[in-house]
Amino acid sequence: MALKDNIKKKRQENNMTLEEVALKVGVTRQTIQKYESGVVSNIPSDKIELLAKALNTTPAYLMGWSKNLDIDNERLLLDEKELLSNYRLLPLPEKDGARAYMERLAKPYKTNNDSGTHSYLDNVYGEAAAFGGDSARIPVSKEALEELLRRSAKDEL
Repeated sequence: MALKDNIKKKRQENNMTLEEVALKVGVTRQTIQKYESGVVSNIPSDKIELLAKALNTTPAYLMGWSKNLDIDNERLLLDEKELLSNYRLLPLPEKDGARAYMERLAKPYKTNNDSGTHSYLDNVYGEAAAFGGDSARIPVSKEALEELLRRSAKDEL
């Protein structure tokens, strides 16, 4: 597919109007329409990057160089990069707390598995083991994690 076709396809898949895309890219509705119709085929690279971000895809996909449709297949979203950068700054005890907090937030969105019934904190300790340690090496006690979860539930953090 050509660039013009990929732009239109992704806009329609995202249920976006020409105006919505134009607003995110910083151009007029007519400009987006010209991109999609092929009237303008030499789109500046900075606009292709903004289009990709607005359409939740990659510049490579829009250009037809990649078949990957989703941005997650090729790179992290900017907010994910920021989360990862902040996480890497934390010392180990705080990383454990951050993982526990994220696990608690994500729990309602995860599907149940067939691994049996485990408590939430058992899952947290299991996740810590997956990061290269075991529960004996985790410097945060179960009580400290419970306190973190209690406080986060009350938004005291």
